[in-house]
Amino acid sequence: MSVTGHEGSLPAACEDWGYRPHLAGLRHGHFHQAPELAARIKAAPAEADIRFRGEHLSVHTIDGAAYAVLWEEWFSPAASTWVQHPSAAAARSWTHQLAAYWLRDEAGSSHGGGTLQSWDGGTWAAERDLTAGRWHLAIGLQPGVTYTSTETEKRAAGWAFLTETLTAAGFPPETWPAAMRQIRHHDLPAPDPAPAPAPATPPGPDTWRTLLRRLLARILAGLGRAR
Repeated sequence: MSVTGHEGSLPAACEDWGYRPHLAGLRHGHFHQAPELAARIKAAPAEADIRFRGEHLSVHTIDGAAYAVLWEEWFSPAASTWVQHPSAAAARSWTHQLAAYWLRDEAGSSHGGGTLQSWDGGTWAAERDLTAGRWHLAIGLQPGVTYTSTETEKRAAGWAFLTETLTAAGFPPETWPAAMRQIRHHDLPAPDPAPAPAPATPPGPDTWRTLLRRLLARILAGLGRAR
């Protein structure tokens, strides 16, 4: 199971989450416009990697410059967008803020016959994606939201992640939307009932004889002490 998390704010230029806010005030372009830079980014290891539904974000450092990438995997990688940031930390914050924005925008939806469910808790949003084995959380509001995620195919582990993180932030399960609590109850198996105590077995003939012999021995011993 892997977990990613980050807390931070976007630059002031990105606080207006309106039309294309994630690119406002930032140097950016498409891969096909800068093929040499695109090739270097593809060859550089990712310092952060986020996958949300069909979206893919990553962070790379080239010659000391930090780049976040919004990969276009539906049509053509050449249409992917690179965004330059002053530091890798700023690039990671940008990717987490954008992922949180997507999560909040989709909160309350259900797809794939219930395999993908998301919930809006007011000041937080959560999602469970059973198909991809991903669990997402966004706590707080833009631009100071905290985004975190984990990858696991085990429902118990995924719910443990959501429960522990939300409870630590002050949102225990009893405060969750009813629909979310219902899905959690459905996903988690009920504990095995405690085994019923074995019925008492009445003493058999041999047991009665043993008890009578012990009782007689005690009576005789008592009479002997009385003499």
